[in-house]
Amino acid sequence: MPDILIERCLSGDKSGLIKKAQRLREELAATYTPYGDAETSEAVLRFRRFGSTDYLFAFNDHRTFGNYVGQHGRVMEQGLPLEATLTVRRPAGVIYDLLAGKAVATREVGGTLQFAADFGPGEGRLYMITERPIAALSITGQKQTQRARSITFTITVTDTSGAALDAVVPLRIDIQDAQGQPSEFSGFHAAKAGQLALTLDLAPNDAVGQWHLRVQELASGKSSSAAILITE
Repeated sequence: MPDILIERCLSGDKSGLIKKAQRLREELAATYTPYGDAETSEAVLRFRRFGSTDYLFAFNDHRTFGNYVGQHGRVMEQGLPLEATLTVRRPAGVIYDLLAGKAVATREVGGTLQFAADFGPGEGRLYMITERPIAALSITGQKQTQRARSITFTITVTDTSGAALDAVVPLRIDIQDAQGQPSEFSGFHAAKAGQLALTLDLAPNDAVGQWHLRVQELASGKSSSAAILITE
């Protein structure tokens, strides 16, 4: 015999599904405590982890019947905005909104972190939760090379202790050649364990002169830049 029996719910009965989920939550309370929680069932949370850093994927499931298929009373396809307080069961940390590129105001309550989240209709958000704040972003490596050769530089995101951040940090890299044209490595990257080593392979016909490299980490918004001299 099952310890907990979940009765079947009709497809499309969202309120019924939420009630069953709440009942299941109550029945599991003695043996299971969720790592993350929201004050409303309309906010759906999922976690991933790298080292000591948590990644919280939060989705707005607040919906109503619209004018397309909703007129039949079967599918809620019209998204609605949502405000919710989210809770993560870790005693301390710094929370970054990776879509907004900034830290989130938090408060510590009974060994947990709490913060407010504001969702647009059907919107999802991604938060990075680290042990220490991001302190700096640096670029090291070669400053000069010739065409048809390679040049390597290292990007490091450090915390307030001076160590590389124990996280996978999203980066935006922009490389412009001496004529102001973007290089092939321009775009989005990730600094695993706070570091990214990038090798730029130069073509024999690449423009000579001063190249410009700009890097922005997308958690706190800090940026750094460097100049590279390309010669014949």
